[in-house]
Amino acid sequence: MDFLQQSIIRQVSSQVKYYFEKVDTPTLTLENLKTIASMKCFSLTSYCHTKMYDIHILPIIRQMVYLKELALFFPVDERSRFIDGIHLENEIIIYLSHLQRFTFNITTHTESTKNEVHLQSNDDIRRTFLNWRFGQVNCYISHYPDSIAQCHIFSLPCHANNIYCISYGFQGDICRNGRHLYLSDRVYPFKHEFFLRIARAFPLVTHLSVSNNRVRDDEEETNNKMISIVEFDHLTHLSIYFQRAINAEQFLVDTYTRLPNFIHIYVSYNRKFYTS
Repeated sequence: MDFLQQSIIRQVSSQVKYYFEKVDTPTLTLENLKTIASMKCFSLTSYCHTKMYDIHILPIIRQMVYLKELALFFPVDERSRFIDGIHLENEIIIYLSHLQRFTFNITTHTESTKNEVHLQSNDDIRRTFLNWRFGQVNCYISHYPDSIAQCHIFSLPCHANNIYCISYGFQGDICRNGRHLYLSDRVYPFKHEFFLRIARAFPLVTHLSVSNNRVRDDEEETNNKMISIVEFDHLTHLSIYFQRAINAEQFLVDTYTRLPNFIHIYVSYNRKFYTS
């Protein structure tokens, strides 16, 4: 975030795009950022969970009072409430009266919540976008034990190449143009049907990373004689991170998954690493 703020101060054009692996705590004060008020287009992408959204990202965006186009793509950690349509309207849009285009792909991860957040459903989140004027929106929630949950909201159609933090609750129809995907869930196993949804939703994916620590119940799936084969027609790079090697069979056994291209594979399980 330090680099973000310093770069904004030096920026003289009205259109800026930023890509970050991590958004961290800034050292500069907001008083130094008044030069961004005339900005017309702004895009911010980060690939790691950030805790700086409410404290620093929101105040920066609110200063862009002449903004016409805004794109936000990042995961947010440790919030007591999900980022939904009501939040975006009340905390961002009302500050940007000139805004004409707003696209986003945001996940919110909550921990140990003691309010109604853990009881919310996909339909509850969708209802917060009933009066949304910036195009179609979809969402899904992944609920976990101990009142932990993750909500993923995204604009449709999605034109992003990189999609991160897709969890077990994903139902499909997110971004057919996505090329780089990161699937992650530390609580529930990714089953065969989940990968079918992924392959159908992202037919052009070339790079796929999968992180999952849970062992799926193979008996149920192997007993299904009519199981459909997952096909990744364009995949060239595959990274799989599992606690048990048996989970890698989802991709390495052709009765489960078909990979027609020459694939660079990186496999990590039980602290051992293999590449081919």
